[in-house]
Amino acid sequence: MQTNSKIYHVENLKYRITDPTNKWVEVVGVVGEKRSISKVVVPSSVTIGGVVYKVTSIGDMAFCNCKNLESITILHSVTKVGFWAFWGCDNLTHITLPSSVISIGESAFSRCSSLRSIMIPHSMTSIGKQIF
Repeated sequence: MQTNSKIYHVENLKYRITDPTNKWVEVVGVVGEKRSISKVVVPSSVTIGGVVYKVTSIGDMAFCNCKNLESITILHSVTKVGFWAFWGCDNLTHITLPSSVISIGESAFSRCSSLRSIMIPHSMTSIGKQIF
């Protein structure tokens, strides 16, 4: 598997191709100022250069310090949430992870001071240290 280091902007999210053969990408951040985004939908697929890629992961630190992020919807193609993915998202109140998620990285939801509920699927096989 060959990872492409180039970052692609599609709507309000940034992506990196993680597997060009299987056509997989991961979300690596937001376009523009992190502090201005309040709602995010992570799609199940995205088109880059005329090719449709499946969104399989939320990368390490992808939404780190998105202070105004209140809600995030993750569609059913995502299998992994990286380390520090939502670290410091002070206004994030709840999140439901789809049943496709099997791995959550270390400190993924640390310092989310408003987080009141999280639904973790039964399919989970790996949970990092100190995810909260």
